[in-house]
Amino acid sequence: MAKGLAYVHHEYLEWVIHCNVKPENILLDGEFESKISNFGLAKLFQRDRKNPEFSCIRGTKGYMAPEWALNLPITEKVDVYNYGVVILELVKGIRLSNWVLEDGEEQETELTKFLRDVKRKIQSEEVAWIEDAIDTRLNGEFNRI
Repeated sequence: MAKGLAYVHHEYLEWVIHCNVKPENILLDGEFESKISNFGLAKLFQRDRKNPEFSCIRGTKGYMAPEWALNLPITEKVDVYNYGVVILELVKGIRLSNWVLEDGEEQETELTKFLRDVKRKIQSEEVAWIEDAIDTRLNGEFNRI
């Protein structure tokens, strides 16, 4: 998947920003190699353009990079952010892009809550923060690098 994003961002004739990298848009081929799909929200730019312009916000709630909300320049980094959310969901084993409901209103994403908890554990130098970030169904059986 990362190779595919690198290709459309840096090697393809035109500059492509996918804008909607999420699990539903990642397919597996016969050898279980990931393939990027659904370029419906993608934007195509000429390589020499420095600041691409978008007329509207693109993406799926829970996967959208902060640049969209903060009105910052949109670059391939929005796809990298989306991909990071997908990787965290894969490692954690849950949908972090879901929203937390409080008093019937959406407050924050599971991702925001998860990252805040991990950050707190890292800052307090808790040794077990890695185990908390990994899918509990693995029962602690994973490679630590």
